[in-house]
Amino acid sequence: MAKRQGKTLRFLEKFFTLEDTPHKIAAGAAVGLFMGILPIESISSSLIITTIARFNRAAALISVAASNVWIMVAVLPLAALSGGTLFGTSPGELSNQFYQTYRCGWGYFFTKTSFYKLTLPLLVGYIIVGGIISLAFYFFLYAILKNKSQLFLK
Repeated sequence: MAKRQGKTLRFLEKFFTLEDTPHKIAAGAAVGLFMGILPIESISSSLIITTIARFNRAAALISVAASNVWIMVAVLPLAALSGGTLFGTSPGELSNQFYQTYRCGWGYFFTKTSFYKLTLPLLVGYIIVGGIISLAFYFFLYAILKNKSQLFLK
């Protein structure tokens, strides 16, 4: 157990000592988290966005890796709530439709019928929820990075 905690502390220390400005590290991590929450291919998307915006790519990759597919499933109820509210659909119905059609494969989500009733409301919901979570994460991480000298006193 102590060995595992040591590895975790070294990982966190490396993350918080990335050579970049606090803004660029926090922004890169927030982009990675946002892309990790969305139900799309997130690694290359976050690399492209962070490269264009000149944010820290390492921070983006770390946060994409930390926010795996399970976070997408955990955020589904909130995405269904926000997307369903905007599109006038019951959040419970959206979640049920997602779980029922998930077995049909990703191609089904882009059929004309399914796209407007299911995919678009859920995607908009994921963007809203992911944006809120990522923005909050940015400010949280930025505050920590601004005061990082106090974190790793030796």
